[in-house]
Amino acid sequence: MIKLGLVAFVVIFCLIVVLLLRSIVISNKKETKKIVLRFSFFMHPNAITIWGGLTSIAGMILYYFDYPDLGVTLYIVGVFADMLDGIVARELELITPFGKKLDPFMDKIKYFIPLAYFAFEGMLSWKLVLLFMVVDISGQYLRNAVHIIQKIGLCFATAANNFGKTKAASASVLVIYCFLLKQHIGLPDFADYTLSGIVVLAMLSVAFKFTRSKKSQVAEVEVKE
Repeated sequence: MIKLGLVAFVVIFCLIVVLLLRSIVISNKKETKKIVLRFSFFMHPNAITIWGGLTSIAGMILYYFDYPDLGVTLYIVGVFADMLDGIVARELELITPFGKKLDPFMDKIKYFIPLAYFAFEGMLSWKLVLLFMVVDISGQYLRNAVHIIQKIGLCFATAANNFGKTKAASASVLVIYCFLLKQHIGLPDFADYTLSGIVVLAMLSVAFKFTRSKKSQVAEVEVKE
């Protein structure tokens, strides 16, 4: 059975580690970048994304085979790795086209597989899980379509918006919540209500991919002047 204290400890520990590493990266970018590039197989943002995804997948497998504490621990570590890869990529200017595609793909692996599992177990509504998958995957394809639109001269925002980031974080939290619910430790069951909110966030994320970007608006004003 999963211990709530262990989950809380792992979350707090991972958060502290991520904040410390963020401080190190920001305070000494040049040296940190050299180290990251030297050990890129482990420390490049794309590598962190992959290792984080594999760690979460390993956690799911261990949970399924009745190692709940270790499984949830690894899953949480993988989720926080997703925060770290973004920090390293942005602060050290190591964002790559491959990384932009890899990150959302790994995010979907992290929450689609366990959500489908919990729907199979009867803990989540299959309709909601399938709707979430359709909306989230459609959003990714629409994002690619926006890039094509940009090439013909129309400027639309295609970067991940706050709705998308909140959706991904909320989906991972829901997975951990379902891990705990399945252990029958007396938590109230708000899983489907939470998933409904995540579906709404996914829809809003898709909708805001087609809003005018601030940079394009500023550029248009400058041209007119």
